[in-house]
Amino acid sequence: MKREKQVSNAIALVQARRKALNLPVSAVPTKVTDTTLYLVARVDGLSNIAKLTNDDTRRKPGITNFDGNKLADGRDVVIDSMKVTLAKDGLVLNNVDWFGTSQNLTQELANAELKLVQANKVLFSIPLSDLSLSNDNDNYRDIASTPYLAAKEPIEWVLEFADGATVPAEAVNGLFIKIECRAIQTIQ
Repeated sequence: MKREKQVSNAIALVQARRKALNLPVSAVPTKVTDTTLYLVARVDGLSNIAKLTNDDTRRKPGITNFDGNKLADGRDVVIDSMKVTLAKDGLVLNNVDWFGTSQNLTQELANAELKLVQANKVLFSIPLSDLSLSNDNDNYRDIASTPYLAAKEPIEWVLEFADGATVPAEAVNGLFIKIECRAIQTIQ
C-alpha cells in the first residue's frame, strides 16, 4: 500500500487530538478512507483578506465538497498533501479549463498566502508560489505538519494578499483557483 505510512500516522494523530479535546476515542476507527478535499473559488477582484469558505458554503460536485464549512460529526481528517491549479477565461466555476505553473500566477496571487484556519488556529499558511501549481495528478506538495481537521468545527480557507494588492478584475475574463488536499479521513 503506497499510503500505508500516511494512514497509520493519521490514525495516531486523530486519536491523540480527539483525546486532547476530550472527545470519544475508539482503539480503531470504524472506517479509514482516502479522500480529497477540494474547493474552487473565483479570485479576480479579490484583495486584502478574502475568506473562500463561510457558513453559506454548500457542497456542490465540481465546486467543493465542503458543506457549511464543517466536517460531519465523527469525521476527522488529516491532510498530508495539496496542490493548487488555475483557470482563466471562464465565466462559471464548473466550466473552466484547469492549467497551472508558477509562471501563470498573477503578481498579486504569487505574493498571496493561502491559510487554513480552524478554532482560531492557523493550521498552515503557505504562499501560493510555494504550492504545486500543476494539473498533473501526482504533483502534490507534501504538508509535513499534517494538519488535523476536527469534525463539527468551522473551517476557514483564507487567501491573504500583500497590503494594497488586488487581483485585477478587468485583466482577465474570470480567474479561478482550485485547492485540492489529499487527506486521510477517519470515521468514528
